[in-house]
Amino acid sequence: MLTTCSSEVVPEVHSADGFSLPAEAICAYFRWLPALWLCGLTLPVAFLTFFATFLIYVRSRRAILFALPWCLVGAAQYLSVLINWAQSGEPASVLLKHLVAGYVSGWLLLGAAIGIGASGIVDPTRLLKSIARVAYYSIVFAVPAYVLAFYMRPEIAVSRKPNRTPSADHLRFAEFCIWDLR
Repeated sequence: MLTTCSSEVVPEVHSADGFSLPAEAICAYFRWLPALWLCGLTLPVAFLTFFATFLIYVRSRRAILFALPWCLVGAAQYLSVLINWAQSGEPASVLLKHLVAGYVSGWLLLGAAIGIGASGIVDPTRLLKSIARVAYYSIVFAVPAYVLAFYMRPEIAVSRKPNRTPSADHLRFAEFCIWDLR
């Protein structure tokens, strides 16, 4: 299937019956995202799904070139973590924690996802339906979450005491940093 963006995008892994293992895996990831959230497996399964798909199935030079800048930023983040760890003298477990954290390796995950999208492996209509399902799940789960938050900690849920919430503390810290820079 060709996309409207470019005539270079050609699916690489569709079988005669239209089945595509990478497309099935990626759409299944979004379909099962709420269960993954509950189990705490969102990031590990995303890494397995997207990295495996990118490394095994993406062969388009164009897709790899789209993913490359994001992967280079991820490599720079890894290097930064490694240098900071070496200077801090912390144990190796701290290094491992930072290397697998989303704020570092998320750049590589983003690069893999962009490369997969640029390769045309996944049908855009099907992918958008899967992603729209995530928005629907968020709306459905937001109502009971707010009710539960209100009964557990009403001062945070409705912000009756805005100066006592973590977000207000963060805002005060950000205001201090801005004031300090003036």
